[in-house]
Amino acid sequence: MIARDVTVDLPKIIAQKEKVVLHSREGKQKQMAKRPSLHLSRSHARFTGPHQITVDGTTHESEKIFIDTGARPNIPNVPGLASSGYLTNQTIIQLAKRPGHLIVLGGGYIGLEFAQMFARFGSQVTVIHDEAKILPHEDPEVAAELQKALPVPQGRCHDARFPV
Repeated sequence: MIARDVTVDLPKIIAQKEKVVLHSREGKQKQMAKRPSLHLSRSHARFTGPHQITVDGTTHESEKIFIDTGARPNIPNVPGLASSGYLTNQTIIQLAKRPGHLIVLGGGYIGLEFAQMFARFGSQVTVIHDEAKILPHEDPEVAAELQKALPVPQGRCHDARFPV
């Protein structure tokens, strides 16, 4: 079922999302602060040995080093995209107004999450994906069931050949 005539207060949704993220982040930082053997560095680092990393002039050694650089959008090489004023998973959540039509490039988890969210907000959504099925890293049965569950009419997923 697709929502019709939906009114969405995106600034209110964004404010709520920011509140939830901040609360979660503060909780995680408090949990980490209670663990004296855990060291968090938010800076540039470089490996100086097989089990050694240097951050801001301080060298750390460990049997295991976990690198969490966060996620960054992968901008596909689509002619004209750079000049189009596109959105990413980071910038779309800053919209103050619901788009009438949204084109999502990619049928992975993040693209589909935003596609279904904006479809539920009342936007017309077109998903353009360059593989035979959505969620290419998932089992075919899972992807097929999700395709059925999406609030987007069948046939609205388009196949496009562009490097992702």
